[in-house]
Amino acid sequence: MDMLKRCTVFITAAVLSVTPITALAATGTAISSVSLSISSEIEAGESGGDVTVNSSSSKFSVSDVMVTNEPDDEWENGAKPKLKVILEAEDDYYFASGFSKSSVNLSGSDGTVSSVSRSSSELIVYITLDALEDEEGDYDLTVDNLEWDEENGTAFWDECEDANKYEVRLYRGSSTITSTFTTTYTSYDFSSYMTQSGYYFFKCDCQ
Repeated sequence: MDMLKRCTVFITAAVLSVTPITALAATGTAISSVSLSISSEIEAGESGGDVTVNSSSSKFSVSDVMVTNEPDDEWENGAKPKLKVILEAEDDYYFASGFSKSSVNLSGSDGTVSSVSRSSSELIVYITLDALEDEEGDYDLTVDNLEWDEENGTAFWDECEDANKYEVRLYRGSSTITSTFTTTYTSYDFSSYMTQSGYYFFKCDCQ
């Protein structure tokens, strides 16, 4: 009799243990990617500024948009507004597991997806907009004094105060020798690309 009771208790516990797993299973149609359109009115030299995020999808809606690094005073040149966008899945839909930054497509105002955080019913997308530029043009993006070190093939130029980075490209006569390289320094070593005799020059732009 005691053995029968013990077996009955064991079987009952085993059946109950699988019940929560069944209840947690997602139901409906999975959302594996989202497309968002961003419209930003934030400007350098101004305070505040509205940001609108829309989607034409019927599978989810944009429930909230927040600027997480809004300054106390004015936006400065080069500042990058950061957004927190909350999406909610509609009935009979859920955000699929494994959702990543690459699953989010952006259009409109330029920006990149920094990270995402999901639950089955909610997706939070963190977005960093491109650096702000003063529309009145009171900043200097001119690169001056382009020079060569003829002994080692290194290009030099003066620092551009308002630049975030520099883009350089090497030429020989009328031919383009390299693709565009990006650097944050005010020099670039082209020596490994100068393999033939000829007249070499380089171009440099800053951003």
